[in-house]
Amino acid sequence: MGFHAGWHQDEDHSDLGRTHFQYSLDDEGDRWGITFEHETPSLILWEIVEDLLKEVRPDYQSENEDL
Repeated sequence: MGFHAGWHQDEDHSDLGRTHFQYSLDDEGDRWGITFEHETPSLILWEIVEDLLKEVRPDYQSENEDL
């Protein structure tokens, strides 16, 4: 099935605030509220990429895949 992740700004999870991150991996998944430092879309994208590389990828990348 693989790893799927996303950052969302919607009203589906009002308990998490305006923006949240969610992921799914096989039968596991979670979501939590987040805030961005910036409001400019391109700078938000950089925040997302940096967070993905530092926080998400190390925990969920397959051990036999190259970093």
